[in-house]
Amino acid sequence: MSEQERELKFDIDVKDIPDLEAHPLLRQAGSSDRKHQRSVYFDTDHDDLWQAGAVVRVRHQDGRKVQTVKSAGVAVAATERDEEERDIDGDFPDLSGTRAAGLARLLKKRKIRDRLAARFEVDVDRETWTLREDSAELEVALDRGRVAAGVAASDLCEVEVELKRGDVASLYETARRLGADVPLHLNLVSKGERGYRLLHNDWDRPQKAWPVPLKRGMTSADALRMVAAECMKQFLLNERLLLRKNTGVEVVHQARVAIRRLRAALTFFKELVSDEQSASIKRELKWISDLLGEARDLDVLKSDIVDAADGSTPGRKALAAEVERRRRAAYQRLTQALGSPRYRRLLFDFAEWMDEGAWRKQSGDSATHEPIEDFAADELKRHTRKLLKRAFHLEEFDDRARHRVRIDAKKLRYITEFFAAVFPSRQGRHEKFRDLLEDMQTALGEINDRVWAHDFLGRLAHEIPRRDKVDGQSVMLFAAGEIGRDLERTDKDKLVRRASKAANKLAKLAPFWG
Repeated sequence: MSEQERELKFDIDVKDIPDLEAHPLLRQAGSSDRKHQRSVYFDTDHDDLWQAGAVVRVRHQDGRKVQTVKSAGVAVAATERDEEERDIDGDFPDLSGTRAAGLARLLKKRKIRDRLAARFEVDVDRETWTLREDSAELEVALDRGRVAAGVAASDLCEVEVELKRGDVASLYETARRLGADVPLHLNLVSKGERGYRLLHNDWDRPQKAWPVPLKRGMTSADALRMVAAECMKQFLLNERLLLRKNTGVEVVHQARVAIRRLRAALTFFKELVSDEQSASIKRELKWISDLLGEARDLDVLKSDIVDAADGSTPGRKALAAEVERRRRAAYQRLTQALGSPRYRRLLFDFAEWMDEGAWRKQSGDSATHEPIEDFAADELKRHTRKLLKRAFHLEEFDDRARHRVRIDAKKLRYITEFFAAVFPSRQGRHEKFRDLLEDMQTALGEINDRVWAHDFLGRLAHEIPRRDKVDGQSVMLFAAGEIGRDLERTDKDKLVRRASKAANKLAKLAPFWG
């Protein structure tokens, strides 16, 4: 049987499970159904099925063996996946005749069938409730268990809200009603993807950005939805580590990159997202971005400037301790925000915005339906022209104006990376374009880091009370002054010339979207 699955997935803390089970919405559903499920996922040793966008599993439950073949799905909020399910007799999948997930052509290669093997298992205790309201039918499932891939394993505790019948709006209404009383945390990673990440030792590491699988011919609206979802998934994977108190500097850096990429996408597609709901999402994303930025700036200040300064400078250790105190305080503000109701509302709002936002219902807006290759070409041309117009005057600008050029270069680099798959025939030009943007951004970034650090050290002297300056803090302020003077001696002109050189090369480069 083939059908389309549509569900929202959330993480839930074990301590909050009693509140979920006692929720009036689930009590209204009556008794729940409890089952144990063991799902074995199959693939080749090179992950050929996963690379083709498919998941194959055999689920053992109640004496049955149910084979499921589904598309991996794009990590949008209410994930939509084609799914084919049937009972089989053995423990090994029988893929003869399957039409799911576009696998027919791949499976004609006999070597794929012969190389299939069990790759990982998901073992869960599932409790489900069936909800019926008006014409809608939904299933709420609580999964508690473990994903095991070789020697690697990870506990899971998730809530899934699946739309069985009815309008998608009821899916979000039900999820919001549950989330209003129980802390539910948006999760864009399927159990299958978690298994593959565990298999490749990629679950507990800081997550860098990965290519977005855009395709020529898709609408600009669908492209934005895919880009936004992939950016949010990168952020949530890193945010998960932050909430587990894994406060390594790379985790914060990659979480910040993810939010910056998302905000850059919303700027690039602003013609599509000019409504008030989108503006609200942008404001809340800036709130998170600012908190991440504060923590990241203090990371850089401590590691690249204060710790790297001359160790013999009187007061350097005291200054390092003060910067570390402020860095820890910034991290605390960040983690408190990520655990707040306001943040959880942002995730709900973002998820609903992607699937049911006002911007998606603008059927008369030609930009919404424009093929992504046409939309991207026009916007890339406009944004590049705007950047170069300002970049040619870098030597005349002050630090603040150069900082704005740096931000524009970084945003354009992110956008350029999004569209690599849309213009595959111009890969060489694409890489040169991206690399020149990165050169410009890096040179101007070095200037900005030093300007920010110099200003911070200057503010430090004003923030410390006079009595503290007398009672032992004077030596720390001496170190701040010495380091600040070293920063003033940085050869800004050399860095500006480097950025200008990159801009000049960029202007001469034939566009990769042409």
